Amino acid sequence: MDEILEPGATSALVESRSGDDQEPLTNQARTMLLARFRQAGLDTAEAEDLAQECLVDILERMDRYDNAKGPMEAWISGFARNAIRSWYRRESSRKQAETSLDNLGDVAHPTESSSPIDAIQHGLGELNLVDRELMYMRFSLGMSFEDIARSTDLTAMNCRKRVSRAVERLRRDPGVREALGL
Repeated sequence: MDEILEPGATSALVESRSGDDQEPLTNQARTMLLARFRQAGLDTAEAEDLAQECLVDILERMDRYDNAKGPMEAWISGFARNAIRSWYRRESSRKQAETSLDNLGDVAHPTESSSPIDAIQHGLGELNLVDRELMYMRFSLGMSFEDIARSTDLTAMNCRKRVSRAVERLRRDPGVREALGL
C-alpha cells in the first residue's frame, strides 16, 4: 500500500482499510471508541452499545475515508463525537418525557371532579404512552414537529398526524366536552 501514514495513525488501521481482513481496524477502532465514550461519562453497557453502532457506521463508510484530509483516528473520533451528542439528546428527551408522564399520575374520573384540568388529564391518561409523550413535547415543551421527530424515531409528518389524532380524541371525550362546556 502506497499511503503515507499521518502522525499518530496506526499502520494496522490504514492497512486494514482496503484489505479483506478488517479485524485490526475493528479492534483498534472499538478500543478508541470505548475510551472516548468512557471519557464522556457513559457507563460500560452504554459505551459498548454506542461503540457497536459507530463501528457499523465506520465500516459502511470506509470508502469515504481520505487519508489526505487527516489521520484515521480523527475521522473515527468524529463518529464518536456525533454518537455522544446524539446519545445525550436522546437521554435528555427521554428523561423529560418520563418526568412528564410521572407527573400525570392517576387522575380521578372527570365526573368525580369538577375541574376541566382534571378532565383533560383523565383524557390524556386514556391515550397510549407514545401519544401522551408527543402531546407533552408539543404543548408543554413547545417543541416543533421537526424537533420531536429528532427526539423520537418518528418522522415529522408522523408526529404531526399522531398529535392531531390525539387532540381529536380529546375533543371527542365526553368528560372533556362536559368539563369545557361543549
